Amino acid sequence: MKSTWAIPRVKLRTAVAKQIHEYIKQNGLKSGDKLPSERELADILEVGRSSIREGLRILEGMGSIEIVPGKGVYVRDCPDYSIVTHLHISEEKEALMQILEIRRALEKLAVELVIARADEEDLDSIQAALLELEQKAGGGQPASPEDRRFHQALYRASGNDVLCRTIDSLSEVFDKIWDRPLGVDDLFKVTFPFHRELYEALRSRNIRQARKVVKKLFDSLETEVMAFNSEDTESNRKADETHG
Repeated sequence: MKSTWAIPRVKLRTAVAKQIHEYIKQNGLKSGDKLPSERELADILEVGRSSIREGLRILEGMGSIEIVPGKGVYVRDCPDYSIVTHLHISEEKEALMQILEIRRALEKLAVELVIARADEEDLDSIQAALLELEQKAGGGQPASPEDRRFHQALYRASGNDVLCRTIDSLSEVFDKIWDRPLGVDDLFKVTFPFHRELYEALRSRNIRQARKVVKKLFDSLETEVMAFNSEDTESNRKADETHG
């Protein structure tokens, strides 16, 4: 019979960290209490010891445990809300990185198809979406909806109905990029200037430059995700309360 602590199939290191945290809570462990050994935790959670080590490192980085070489792992005094927030952010960051991997590949294909097939009307549609994005962003306003419309215009201009339907079928997933990812408005505003560079490369049919801009844009997106931390979420929450 499987243990109730068995890990579901999600990103393992974060799931293990979350389950160890739940184990600490449900067993009433306090600051200074010692956790079971790696081998015992691996048996309890039904995962490999390497996954346990990764999960423990995540919790150590959050300050909720202390790993003492040669002695074991000890619980530290850390607010529960802080741990939960860290774990939630970690999970969302991993999900966003996977979404960006898929979008990078599809966007590269779309750009190549636009250069090969798009007519002037298609390029004008992309330009119109770009101007809306620049007007909104230039005024210091959240511009995620305009960012979304720019990329939708790009996909339509590819002339590939299957690609467009594939992207539409993934819209609920892709919308995580635009709908306040990590609880922040315009997390990716640093990428807005790249949209004009991309449009100009498309208009001039410069496929080499277009590929470079797509790479630069998605490299920047991934950098923003990986650099994000829970303190950024807290700052944004307080700003919302101030303006609410």
